[in-house]
Amino acid sequence: MQSLIVYYSKTGRTRKIAEEIAEQLHGDIEEIVSDKIESYEIKKSIKHPSLYDVVIIGTPIWYFTMTRPIRTYITFYKGSIKHVAFFCTSGGIGVERAFKDMQE
Repeated sequence: MQSLIVYYSKTGRTRKIAEEIAEQLHGDIEEIVSDKIESYEIKKSIKHPSLYDVVIIGTPIWYFTMTRPIRTYITFYKGSIKHVAFFCTSGGIGVERAFKDMQE
């Protein structure tokens, strides 16, 4: 099964988890890059999610939900993803809401 681990990380915590998942699954990894933290604009992905059996998406929790760059990625590629799983990093609350938002 081919897997793609996609993540956004500002401090490196989410990156570390994404790298560990990619190593364990022998999957490809791609960082979502945004020039502005609060922007919905992201740089175009190099790895297209339709080429993978599963896409694992990771985000830190900001303001009780996923980051804007991850929301943009999901919105743009939702029709191309065959199977999806999510993970998040959080120092507090908002995880449940983030998972709900990501599923929707």
